[in-house]
Amino acid sequence: MDVGSEAPEYLNDAELMGAETPAFNEMLGKQTTLLIGNMWGAKDRRNTQDGDWESLTLTWGQWIQGQDGGKNSPTWGFSRHPEDKHKAGVSMVLGSSIDGARKAKAMDTMYAMGLDIDSGAKLDDVIQTL
Repeated sequence: MDVGSEAPEYLNDAELMGAETPAFNEMLGKQTTLLIGNMWGAKDRRNTQDGDWESLTLTWGQWIQGQDGGKNSPTWGFSRHPEDKHKAGVSMVLGSSIDGARKAKAMDTMYAMGLDIDSGAKLDDVIQTL
């Protein structure tokens, strides 16, 4: 690390970058309703079934902060990245649906778009595609 440079700042597992702005802080306070459930794998009985996804309204700041896990509750939140050899557990759908169903025809509002870019895609190409 260079002399005089500051150590990165983190929120849970996420490195914070850039400067806060009034518009960003306003966005953090806006409420949004997302679906939350569990996905463990194809045909796993622990998967949350259509109609059972919980509709939860929190501020974007609360969704980002999430919560620590416990004995009977998993860690979740957009700033948390619990590492495990299996990709499973808490899942969030970035919108709300009719009757807690997790399928395209049931979605009534989408609040965000999630990008999972780990295939080596170039940022400029992704932005151009969007």
